[in-house]
Amino acid sequence: MAQLTEDAAKRMTMGYENYIDHLYLDGEGHLTVGYGTKFERGEEDSVAYTVRFFKDEDKKSIASIEDVVHEISHLRNKYAGNVQASYYSRNKIVKLRAEDYTLQRLFQDRYANAKRLAAEWYNERADGEQVVGGAKIVNPDFNSLHPNIRYALTDMAYQMNGGRKVNPRKGLIKFKSLKKALKIGDYETAARESIRPQAQGDRNLMTHELILSPKHDSVKIR
Repeated sequence: MAQLTEDAAKRMTMGYENYIDHLYLDGEGHLTVGYGTKFERGEEDSVAYTVRFFKDEDKKSIASIEDVVHEISHLRNKYAGNVQASYYSRNKIVKLRAEDYTLQRLFQDRYANAKRLAAEWYNERADGEQVVGGAKIVNPDFNSLHPNIRYALTDMAYQMNGGRKVNPRKGLIKFKSLKKALKIGDYETAARESIRPQAQGDRNLMTHELILSPKHDSVKIR
């Protein structure tokens, strides 16, 4: 696979996330908006200061912060479990519509956070490592990885966390075999270990192909 640019990688992640311009609760009850961007409990009110909302579908009448806080409270009272996001708008549980520009900006911020999370996960306990399971390390830190692999890991972090801070029970933390294989340059094993059940098939396939990039690409990593 050809080396992606970061802009192309961002568009890839955006394309895999369903763009929803209203608030909803995902299957785990996380407040979500835009490109699958999630807010932790305790930070939900910050969405009112982060995203501009409108009272009408034409997006002409700006909603107040109080309007957004009320919408979040009403949404919480109507949580329906693992349903499609459209359930909340179809049943008129939510009425406010988010501004596209601020959702784009929010995605950019959360994508950068996902990249940081991926790097922190990969670099953890990297200092002084020379071998893993008897094999020599060839990719000691995140920046030594092929760019496409960095994009794949960032997309994984975003998809599993919505750009949030990592929950120790979720995210990349549980992909120990993937990390081990990447460290020693075993890309075939790493590609297999990247599969996650909660991702749609084509997203898993894209991750698989991105991780295999060093086997098919002579790009020199700087």
